[in-house]
Amino acid sequence: MTDAFELRWIEPVTWTQVAQFDAWEENEIPLCTHAAVLRKQHFMAVGTANFEGEDAGCRGRILLFDVKWDMGMTNRGVRQRMLKIKSAHRSETGPVAALD
Repeated sequence: MTDAFELRWIEPVTWTQVAQFDAWEENEIPLCTHAAVLRKQHFMAVGTANFEGEDAGCRGRILLFDVKWDMGMTNRGVRQRMLKIKSAHRSETGPVAALD
């Protein structure tokens, strides 16, 4: 059995889930998160580790999510405020256990 991880964004007023990310690599584990503001834009950074076993070295990634509220269309054709998420990542030679 393998573990499955998700990163979920929750609406703070209604406590409903507005977005999620679950496209992790095989054996990848999220270790830390950090909310950052760069050039007046809000980002969510996630540090991960990918454990291949005791014979191989551990590697990791830094995932950077650009999180914005925008108007969009639902499946039923209704306009409503939605969370738009764009992501970028950078591979590291070791696990990413802290972000600041």
